[in-house]
Amino acid sequence: MRMMHQKPLKARLCLVVIGVLAGGTIACQPNSPGTGSPSAVPDASNPSNNTGAIAPSQSPRTEPTQPSLATYRSDRLGVQFSYSADEFVVDNEPPVPASTADAATADIDVWTKKHDQQIRAGAYNGGTEYPANVHIFVRNNPQQLSLRDWVEQSNLFGIVSGNFNQTTVAAQDAIAFESSGLYENESVVFASPDGARVIVIEVAKVGNEVNDAPYQTVFEQIIRSFEFVGE
Repeated sequence: MRMMHQKPLKARLCLVVIGVLAGGTIACQPNSPGTGSPSAVPDASNPSNNTGAIAPSQSPRTEPTQPSLATYRSDRLGVQFSYSADEFVVDNEPPVPASTADAATADIDVWTKKHDQQIRAGAYNGGTEYPANVHIFVRNNPQQLSLRDWVEQSNLFGIVSGNFNQTTVAAQDAIAFESSGLYENESVVFASPDGARVIVIEVAKVGNEVNDAPYQTVFEQIIRSFEFVGE
């Protein structure tokens, strides 16, 4: 009877020892990826571990829209310049003056399309002053006066500030200054290559940014692009 109870006891002891050893072995094994341990977290600094990440999308680069430029050219006056045809209208070339001496003179107006439409619709009839705009005068200079002397004897300007700044337009020496009259004006004056004519490019301002800003832009655009042709 004793022999029959010894064998099951040994078997149970063996199972306990094997279980302990197996548990120790399992406890010593490193954690495998995916068990939630720190070693299973992908390294964000390693691109190979970010195969499932979605890269932030970049909006396509939009280039600024360039204005559509038109060229005003007058062979009679011997001048040309560029302006934005999307926003502005240049008066057609004025009729030839009756006097032969004034054949190469003219007044040219540049209007926003809105103002041009209002003028044509009669909004300024009845003596209402036209809105401030860009104006170009082409005048004779038979005495070959200096630019400053010509300005001082001219009746085109109101009260001149007296501060004349030297600049260049169409490869010609020019003077820039401000004056006051019906509007506040900024003018640039320069002579033709032969000195026989004086050109005035002027922008009038009312102190309203909505009105003044577009005209200031085209004023500067005309100055940059102004050329003498057929000289």
